[in-house]
Amino acid sequence: DAGADDIKSEEDAFEVLCEPDKFEAVKSAVTASGIELDLAEVSFIPKNLVAIEGRDAEKVLDLIEDLEDHDDVQNLHSNFDIPDELLDTLE
Repeated sequence: DAGADDIKSEEDAFEVLCEPDKFEAVKSAVTASGIELDLAEVSFIPKNLVAIEGRDAEKVLDLIEDLEDHDDVQNLHSNFDIPDELLDTLE
């Protein structure tokens, strides 16, 4: 009722999605109901995912790792979609 668009059930948590301008209202409503928050943040969620496979997947993961290791990078967002089976073999 506070403006949430969707609620996703995870293994031991819930993920509440809303528009950024409704974040504070949704957060306040959840805490007012007595639910303790583990994490509350505004984050980018891609609308379109780009499928990546093979050697391109290796290159993308290498780039992501290099960017995450850079001291000046605070947050990193992406819209790539690599199949789980391929991720397991690359890691």
